[in-house]
Amino acid sequence: MKMQWLLILTAVLLVAADAQDDAVKKDLKKLQGHWTLVSAVVDGKKIPADVIKDVHVVIEGPKYTYDGAVKREMTITLDPTKKPKEIDLTQMKDGKTKTSRAIYEVEGNTLKVCRHQDGAQPRPTSFLSKPGSGWSSSVWKREKR
Repeated sequence: MKMQWLLILTAVLLVAADAQDDAVKKDLKKLQGHWTLVSAVVDGKKIPADVIKDVHVVIEGPKYTYDGAVKREMTITLDPTKKPKEIDLTQMKDGKTKTSRAIYEVEGNTLKVCRHQDGAQPRPTSFLSKPGSGWSSSVWKREKR
């Protein structure tokens, strides 16, 4: 009897892992492409349009390339099963790995991301960037190519 329960539990865990893998693949596919920053709020302050007009992101597979004042290449890891959906952005900086924990939402050609300015802080729980929160909330539009 114990063996049957162990087999059932193993099967359930495998099915759940497959479902999560499918959700990751589905969302990763939705994120592919070139994105332009259309609005940003950092620590409760709206960033002027002229400052963000030339900020872009390209997502190819799990590779995330940010092209703004500084160009950064990162790797993304998704967990679309969480509410809100989670994304980790990992980069090498000064010979060390740095991961920024964030949340995301993608609907059609609009991508919302919220993260803390300091990757060591807890993951945001909403897309609101309030004064003193240290959160950066951004909205991106997919570029038509």
